[in-house]
Amino acid sequence: MELKSVAVCILLYGDHLKLAMRCIESIRKAKWHDSVHIIIGMNAVCANTREYVYRLYGDNPKALIFDSDENLRKYPMMRRMFYDADGGALSYDCVMWFDDDSYLHDDGVAQKADWLNGLLVNLQDNCDIIGGRYTRKWQGQQKQWVRHQSWFNPRVNMNTAQLVFITGGWWITTAAMLRKADYPWRSLSHNGGDSMLGEMCRHMGHTMMGYCTGVAVNANDAGINAKAPRRGVSEPEIGASDTAGTLLVATTPVAGRTVRTVGADGIMH
Repeated sequence: MELKSVAVCILLYGDHLKLAMRCIESIRKAKWHDSVHIIIGMNAVCANTREYVYRLYGDNPKALIFDSDENLRKYPMMRRMFYDADGGALSYDCVMWFDDDSYLHDDGVAQKADWLNGLLVNLQDNCDIIGGRYTRKWQGQQKQWVRHQSWFNPRVNMNTAQLVFITGGWWITTAAMLRKADYPWRSLSHNGGDSMLGEMCRHMGHTMMGYCTGVAVNANDAGINAKAPRRGVSEPEIGASDTAGTLLVATTPVAGRTVRTVGADGIMH
């Protein structure tokens, strides 16, 4: 199947209008093809950010907004953005993800259709996920956590010193891979989803391509990658902590928290 349609997902959090605008305006400048759809998740954003987003996309038929007054945390909001029955990201061929502190450089490299088309060709022919490639040491009980996952492959060598993964601030992959893995898993809350996705790729035989030309990923005010200050929830990475011999696994917030969506008519439903 040729990969054509792309859901560009943007996660916004808190009272950070400047970050939201830096990210979204860089994407709005992109000269990509018409099969790109915008999906925005807003976790406890300020009134100015909310007004800005609705002004741009509230009546856009190619956009979908998820808006929560409370901070649902990264991965529960991501799961809503992906699996929504009425136009969620996994209804398209590919998913491109942006944390709000990632954005496209103004030099125009990533804002051209050829850049996006090149990513799609690589996903079609050469790899399964593209983004900034990182390594880090295993944390706490993570190897034990991996062994309890449905995707664990006992033939894969677990005697490794480091995890290899695509950082979670920006990436692009196929919807088919995410759907097959049921990612993000319901056990994910806020931290560790990217490193464990990399480990899942290793166990399931998916290939990762390290590439982020034209993209600032988790950038600070000066645009330096991986230097953005941490904001919001502070918690151990998934599987990292052990309390009284029991794995501490982050859980999805309790049901009943409201996520509101805006349809093509611009009305909140």
